Amino acid sequence: MRVLKPADVVIICLVAAVTLFSAGFWKRQADALFVEAEAPSKENQEERYRAVYPLAGDREFTVEGAEGTVRVAVKDGEVSVVSAPCRNKICQLSRPIKKPGEWIACIPGKVIIRIRGQAETGFGQTDAVSY
Repeated sequence: MRVLKPADVVIICLVAAVTLFSAGFWKRQADALFVEAEAPSKENQEERYRAVYPLAGDREFTVEGAEGTVRVAVKDGEVSVVSAPCRNKICQLSRPIKKPGEWIACIPGKVIIRIRGQAETGFGQTDAVSY
């Protein structure tokens, strides 16, 4: 039977520490994602109102657009429009978004809902060189 040498134990501990640190880093990166809702300001249509909510956790919020109130739901890391005052309800029928850079727009209401975060910058994403 082979006995571990002190150097072997040190190497095993270092590998375990790096693995745990990496897992914590990727978890924090996922938690850094947030939902940004943007709509025209009530006072001045030239200015934009912006609200930011974390993507982690379930919640529902409203955004006051040009046509009326748009209700947005965040559930299980996905964002969708629950109700909108526009005629065709295209934003309501669109699939839920969950990745940074994805967006839903209510064009008549002038409301844009985006997912933003660290991963949006391309960190950890496939690019033309690595593809």
